[in-house]
Amino acid sequence: MQKTTTWALMSMMMTILRMMMMMMMMMLLLMMIMMMLMMMLLLMMMLMIMMMLLLLLLLLLLLMMMMMMLMMMMMMINILTKFNPD
Repeated sequence: MQKTTTWALMSMMMTILRMMMMMMMMMLLLMMIMMMLMMMLLLMMMLMIMMMLLLLLLLLLLLMMMMMMLMMMMMMINILTKFNPD
């Protein structure tokens, strides 16, 4: 009688432990998935910031080019007016 009761208790304990292990594994898997998602979001944010910075740099370059073009035009007008005085 005692042997069977101990075996039943052991089996119950084992089942409970197995369930707990399964729960722990599920929790670990969920945590891993959440971490992966967070990393993906962080990477996306970093990429977005990088893209914004690149766009800003391109805009600055365009502005510089425009300024240079304007300066060149001014210089050309000055030279032309110098050579051709009315």
